[in-house]
Amino acid sequence: MPSINEIFETALEQLELTELQLKNMENVSPKARKSAAVAAVAMARTSYHSLKKLQEAGQEAREWFKKINERLSKSEVSEWVRKTRDRMLKEADLSISSGMHIESFSSDQIPTPPPNAVSFFLGDEIGGSGWFVLHPDGSESKYYIDVSQTFPESNITSWLTTTDMPGEYFGEPIEKIIQALVEEYRLIIAEGKAQLKENS
Repeated sequence: MPSINEIFETALEQLELTELQLKNMENVSPKARKSAAVAAVAMARTSYHSLKKLQEAGQEAREWFKKINERLSKSEVSEWVRKTRDRMLKEADLSISSGMHIESFSSDQIPTPPPNAVSFFLGDEIGGSGWFVLHPDGSESKYYIDVSQTFPESNITSWLTTTDMPGEYFGEPIEKIIQALVEEYRLIIAEGKAQLKENS
């Protein structure tokens, strides 16, 4: 059984890995961004499961975790992460959608299409832009482009979000609510380290 300090350190390491996935969301590839978002949600929730081990670390740690668990159950941020991860596991669905801000754009800016391009799209469900390409078998696929390089003067930004973001986070980038959870957990861990050390 790990010590109380080891449990806290493990949870902190998982929060660092969560932030690494948030950093990976800066990738211009929409599919890579979505993959990083899924990993960030999963890793953020893993930190909570590490803290649950405090229930086996003695009476005082168990009582402390019980209070923290009640506190987290009232946190819209923590509850969103819990429900989102559960949905990912049970339904394989993150309910991803996207948001986009365009300062200016003209169809004249659309670049030369790739071979067999059918039509151009700007801002799909995972925040990507590019071309629908027709294949010999009649099927279509998406050919993504980097809008920041293709339309540098249009100042186009896109982000991933979900359809069930709570309160102030609704419509905001998914990174914002996950980062809020990281900060919430770090505060809780700092409180736990101080309290359980003082009483040990």
